[in-house]
Amino acid sequence: MKYLEREYKVNIIHIFDDLFLINQKRFFEIINRIDGEGINQKVKFMCLIRGDLLSDRVMEALKRMNCVCVGVGLESGSEKILSYLKNKTLTVEQSRRAIKYCKDYRITCMGSFMIGNPNETEEDLNQTLNLIKENQRNQFFSALTYISIPLPGTKMWDDA
Repeated sequence: MKYLEREYKVNIIHIFDDLFLINQKRFFEIINRIDGEGINQKVKFMCLIRGDLLSDRVMEALKRMNCVCVGVGLESGSEKILSYLKNKTLTVEQSRRAIKYCKDYRITCMGSFMIGNPNETEEDLNQTLNLIKENQRNQFFSALTYISIPLPGTKMWDDA
């Protein structure tokens, strides 16, 4: 990171690791190192996070890191679809809380949503749309929508 800033004058680094928060010990070690080396004084950060793992402690660390934007796989506003996609590891309420955490800490939340999921009904789609609409005036929220594509190793792949 220091090399990138020094040699290439980068001003933002995106940590593109969707498991960045899984190992909390590792996460905080990385944050402490970035802070200790003063990298956060010269570079802004973006990263991928899981909405179910957010807390004040995590958000404070992201802020200290100089994180300005996080990508969060919110996937759906429907509990039924979210349960299918996330194997019951994320709830709509946790998604709402993640969006609120980002707003409170003034870190942009780029929430990713998947549409066209197996067994998704018009009602499920409307629930997703309603979650997005709830936050349309939130300057720290941006919704990204994607068409679902089954990937090898996922339940959706096996179902397809």
